[in-house]
Amino acid sequence: MPTDGPVSGSVYIWYPADGHIGHAAMYIGNYAVGQRFEMSIDPESPHYVMPSALETRYGIAGQHFNDNYVSWWPGGGADLVNPKAGAEPMNGLYKDVDAEDSEPHVVYNVYGLDVAAMRRVWHQARDKQGAHYQLYRKNCSDLVMRVLKAGGALSRIGRISGAYFGHNLLTTPKDVAVVCNKLRDAGWATKQKAGNCPSKRGNKLMVVLGMR
Repeated sequence: MPTDGPVSGSVYIWYPADGHIGHAAMYIGNYAVGQRFEMSIDPESPHYVMPSALETRYGIAGQHFNDNYVSWWPGGGADLVNPKAGAEPMNGLYKDVDAEDSEPHVVYNVYGLDVAAMRRVWHQARDKQGAHYQLYRKNCSDLVMRVLKAGGALSRIGRISGAYFGHNLLTTPKDVAVVCNKLRDAGWATKQKAGNCPSKRGNKLMVVLGMR
């Protein structure tokens, strides 16, 4: 089974809840490698380390963490009227938890993907001069989907589904979750659903809009 091998990445899903529209993020590779570094840069963590000591104590893990966390946010705000803004990626899961006022509603571990290819696509997007966020075509979910596609995820969920999710005009956290569910069903992912995950029953409008 692919899930017996090394993890290729972790995908984090927040559904619309409590005034938030939802979010998708990803850690490329094994999150455990960078987790200690993340705790060290969180001022509220008991493992917090002064910035001047980070490189000495967490050099390798820090580099791994900074290169592999995928979370695409607008720097100056973006909405339905003004959908485009400069990009300002988050530099850690704890930052997303703070921004969303919640731990991820669902976490997927994905397996058997091309980690190097996923990193290349992420670095190209992140390091592009003048990189921007666009609500409809280059949002958080779109970036995660691009990374998963580069790793070969869409080729593992069937030709029709792969073509559909590879050419969506608008990608949502729900779309990313559907792809990850299909990977799970095919044996390429595992899923952990948190107790705080909002139910579909209480989010009928979001269900109709394809967000939940």
